[in-house]
Amino acid sequence: MSFHTKEAQLIKKKAIAKILGRMYENLELKKAGKKISSSAEPKMYLRMARLLAGTDDSVFIDEVENLLAKDADGDKLKNKLRGISERNIPLKRKRVHSDRLHHGIPLELMDSLMKQDPDVMLEFLQAAEADGRYFGDSASNIDNSFQEQSHTGAKDKATSKFRNYPYELGIEGDRQFSAHPHGTAKGSDKSLNRKFKSGAEMYQAFLPAIQEAEFELKLGINADAPRRNAANQLLVEEGLLVPGEDNWSTEMSDERIKVNRERLATPELGMQVAAAQNNYLMQDPELLRQAGITQADIDNVTARNTARLVKANGGIRLERFIPLLGLASATAAVVPNVARAKEAYAAGNTEQGNIYAANAAAETVGGLVGEVPIVGDVLVESVAGEGLADGTLQGEMLRQQQPQTTAQKTADKLFNNPMNELKWAANNPGEVIKNVMNNSNVRRGLRFLNGGVNFVLGTDGI
Repeated sequence: MSFHTKEAQLIKKKAIAKILGRMYENLELKKAGKKISSSAEPKMYLRMARLLAGTDDSVFIDEVENLLAKDADGDKLKNKLRGISERNIPLKRKRVHSDRLHHGIPLELMDSLMKQDPDVMLEFLQAAEADGRYFGDSASNIDNSFQEQSHTGAKDKATSKFRNYPYELGIEGDRQFSAHPHGTAKGSDKSLNRKFKSGAEMYQAFLPAIQEAEFELKLGINADAPRRNAANQLLVEEGLLVPGEDNWSTEMSDERIKVNRERLATPELGMQVAAAQNNYLMQDPELLRQAGITQADIDNVTARNTARLVKANGGIRLERFIPLLGLASATAAVVPNVARAKEAYAAGNTEQGNIYAANAAAETVGGLVGEVPIVGDVLVESVAGEGLADGTLQGEMLRQQQPQTTAQKTADKLFNNPMNELKWAANNPGEVIKNVMNNSNVRRGLRFLNGGVNFVLGTDGI
C-alpha cells in the first residue's frame, strides 16, 4: 500500500495555494512600504509548502484537512505545519538534546514538486517510493539526528534550554566532511524548477540531485559515527541498549529514544559523547586523501577533543578512553593490559584484573602526555625496568624495597601517596588523568604523541 494517495495530493495543493497566497500578500504589503514581521517573510512559507508537497500522507494530511474544513488561512496552515515539524518531530526523534535533524533529501528539491499538477505529484512520489525514497518530513528522510559538527561542520551555539556539551567543550567540525559540504544555502539546479508532463519524467530528471544528496548524507553519517559509537557503548553499559543495538536505528521507538536521550543529557555521559566527535575518523580513506587529510589531522582532532574533555573534568572510563585517543604509540602499550584485565575479570580474579587495569590506565597517561607512567608496578616495569613483566603485585613490592628512581620521584610529585591503591587507579582513570594534567611540569607543555599537537593548557583555547 502506498504512503501517497491522489486525495492527499489534492488536499496538499489547496493548502499550498493558501500558504503561498498569504506569502504573496505579505510581499505586496512590504513593497507598499508597510512593515511586516520576520515571521511574515517568505522563508518559512516556502519551507512549509515544500515540506507539505514532499511528505507522505501520514504526517500532515489529517491536520491540514481539518484546518481546510475550518477555512483556515495561510498563516494558520503554515504555523500548524511548523509546530509539527520543528517541535513535535524533533521531540520524538532527536537522540541528543543538542542534535539537529537533517533532511536526507533536501527541501529545496520540493520547490518544483509543489508547482506540479496533482497527478504528476502523485506519480513522482510513488516512483520514488518504489525505490525506497521519501521526502520532506517523511520518517525515513528526517530520522538523521546529528551533532552540529556532523550536520553543517559548524560549532554549537549557547542555549538555555539544555546543557549543550559540544558548545561547552568547543567541539569543531569540518564542513567538507559533513551532511552539508556545500553549506546550507546550496540551492538546487534551476533547470529542475519547471512543469513536467509526468511524474516518471520528473523523477528521472531529479535522480542525479537525489543521489548527490544521499552521498552528502553519508558524509554526515560517517562524520557522526565516532560519537554514535561512543553513545551506543555507554548506553549498553547503562543497560539501556543490548550489545549490537544502535540508538540511531530508524527502528528505535520514540519511547526508548526519550529515555536514552535523558540519560545522555547527564554530564558523565553527555560530555564523553560530544568529545568523541571526529569528522574524519570514519570517512572513506580515498576521500580523505583527495582532500589532503592525513592521519596526523585525524589524530589531532581526537587529541584536542580529549584534552578539552579532561580539562572540563569529563568522566572518562578506561575501556572507552583508550580507543578514543586513537594514538598508535599510546594504545600499543595499553591494549595488552586491557586484554589481560578482561581475561582476569572473566576468570573471577578481581585483584589481578585491577592490577592490569591500573597498568593500562597508567600506560595510557604515559603515552598521552609523553610523561612517565604514574601508578603501581607499571612505574617500575615500564620506566625503571625493575619490576616483573607479568604485571603482578610483586612489582609493587619490589619497588617499595628499593631507592626511588627519578621516575618514582616524579610520581610522588603527582600524588600525596602514589604507593596506595592500584584498585583506585583502575576504577578512576579519569582522576588519574586529571592529576597528571594539574601537575605544574605537565601543564607547561603537553605533547600528544603522533598527533603533533603542542599546547600549553589555559592559553591555547583548548
